[in-house]
Amino acid sequence: MNLLVVAATGFEIKPFIENNKSADVLITGVGIPATVFHLTKQLAQKEYDLAIQAGIAGTFNNTLVKESVVMIETDTFGDIGIDEKGNFTTLFETGLAHENDFPYNNGWLLNKHEYFTHPSLPVAKGITVNKIIDDEIQIKRLREKFGADIESMEGAAFHYVCLQQ
Repeated sequence: MNLLVVAATGFEIKPFIENNKSADVLITGVGIPATVFHLTKQLAQKEYDLAIQAGIAGTFNNTLVKESVVMIETDTFGDIGIDEKGNFTTLFETGLAHENDFPYNNGWLLNKHEYFTHPSLPVAKGITVNKIIDDEIQIKRLREKFGADIESMEGAAFHYVCLQQ
């Protein structure tokens, strides 16, 4: 099986890197642009049976234990749209993009891998943003708007590229 493990930084998967004997590892750099570029380049060079993204994320869900591992079943870009006077509107809501155009499903990128049939880890919903957020008002808006469990800076980029490829 050709396996690709992707992370933004080596720090996030250091134990895996040190003990890995069989999977390819791709360190993309932090953020959406770096992930899209490096992952697309890697997938153009080699075909994989499975790609896994691993890394550190923030949580919106108080029931998730800090430092727990989850499987992301759905992800979307949480800050691509129009933000006017504290009101955020997604591109889908504005009509500038269609929420069911491939690879989206109702505005979400769905991971339909067979592992979700009987997951061995908690399943979570993610959003991907371009910055780390510690402002309680912004966090509340994102939580209410998307109902996500976690936030990352690369997740939706990873899903978007993998679904396209």
